This record gives sequence, structure tokens and C-alpha cells, in this order.
Amino acid sequence: MASSSSWFSAFSPSQIDWSTLGKEVGLGAIFGFATGFAAKKAMKAVLIVIGMLLLLAVFLEQKGIITVQWDVLEATYAQSINSKALTETISQFAQRLGDLIPVSGGFVAGFLLGFRAG
Repeated sequence: MASSSSWFSAFSPSQIDWSTLGKEVGLGAIFGFATGFAAKKAMKAVLIVIGMLLLLAVFLEQKGIITVQWDVLEATYAQSINSKALTETISQFAQRLGDLIPVSGGFVAGFLLGFRAG
């Protein structure tokens, strides 16, 4: 039990540099907001382009110019969404952010606000 009390005393509020912590959280929030805002705008643009490409593919298929193998397209999409590589990448990213708790905490909050505002 002594080890847990010494661990707790190592992180007492009197030993925290609050101005540095505030700067890190604030800077993370500003960068997070900017990143979230830009990510949402970029995602909208990408989704519009993908939608237009799908409409073009349907139009060209209706005119008999091309043949789209929709079952292959759907299987490729399902495989990319259910990929373990995507899950592992997200997990590794979360672990790296865990090392930078003050910055990442502000960043995540700012990202969510920026994403919502975008």
C-alpha cells in the first residue's frame, strides 16, 4: 500500500506547473479545432466527388458505355471497412496520443468542436 501512496504523492496538485499545462491544453485545443474543421471540409469534398463518380458510373452503365461489376465493388468496400489493419492503426494512434494526455485532451476536444463547426 505504501507504493500506491508514494505514487499518488508524486502527482500532487502542488507539483504541477499549471501555466505549462494550460498552454499545452490550449495549444492542443486550437490545433484540434483547426484540424477538425479542415477534416470535415475535406471529408465533404471527398464524399461529393465519390458521389459524383458513382452517379457517372451509373449513367455510363445505363448508356451501355461501361459495365460496372457492382458485386465486386461492394465486396471491396466491405473488405476495406472490416479490415483489421484499420482497427490496428486506430489502436496504435490512440496509444500514441495517450503519451501526450494534456495536449491530446485539448486536441480531441478542439477537434470535436471544429468538426462540429465545419
